[in-house]
Amino acid sequence: MDAGEQCSFSRIRGGVDPPCDDLPGRHMGNVLGADAVDHALRHFDGQISCPADLAAPQGVLNFFDVQQFLNYDAAGGP
Repeated sequence: MDAGEQCSFSRIRGGVDPPCDDLPGRHMGNVLGADAVDHALRHFDGQISCPADLAAPQGVLNFFDVQQFLNYDAAGGP
């Protein structure tokens, strides 16, 4: 039994989580976790740009991106 299973069983035995949610929740965690890692790796590999990259140079998050965001917000952006 791994640490995740021990944790879930102790939460069931302690009455914190109902047993009917345990296996579906762990299954969803396995599927969503793998998708989240794949998505993050595409960001790190440069296949997806970050929506916070507002100012030049593109592909680099820095002070100028934060400054542009704050100026946009101060101007009453949408």
